[in-house]
Amino acid sequence: MKPIPNERDHYNAAVKNLTFYNLNTTNFPKHPEWALIIMFYEIIHLIERVFAIATLRKEYKHSDSHYKRYNTMQYLWRYIPREVLVKYTTLKNLSLDARYEYDTISFEKLKQTKNNEYTDLKDFFQQLFRKMKKSRI
Repeated sequence: MKPIPNERDHYNAAVKNLTFYNLNTTNFPKHPEWALIIMFYEIIHLIERVFAIATLRKEYKHSDSHYKRYNTMQYLWRYIPREVLVKYTTLKNLSLDARYEYDTISFEKLKQTKNNEYTDLKDFFQQLFRKMKKSRI
């Protein structure tokens, strides 16, 4: 059985996604769906990084599905406000559209999502990680 990824593993995965995103920015006007998918998976790893250090029962330490991740985020309601859950759900749904509803993500929609949901989620989970690491919530 493969060991559960730790906070460093998730951080490295998030950085890998960001690096891949940055290497491909010239392709995104023609393929915005891929940019959105990469952004979503970067956010997933930032969320899982928080789970890895949070004082949670073992079954919450790592999500093996979007459903479990969302439920764990709800379980942490004291630290993850409703508006963050809404932004996560929006980004997740757009990522699903990008993967399964070909040609539904425009470059304008990508820019809007990056400036709103993605940036807000990235900032929030990086700050929450620092806060939890410092105080061991």
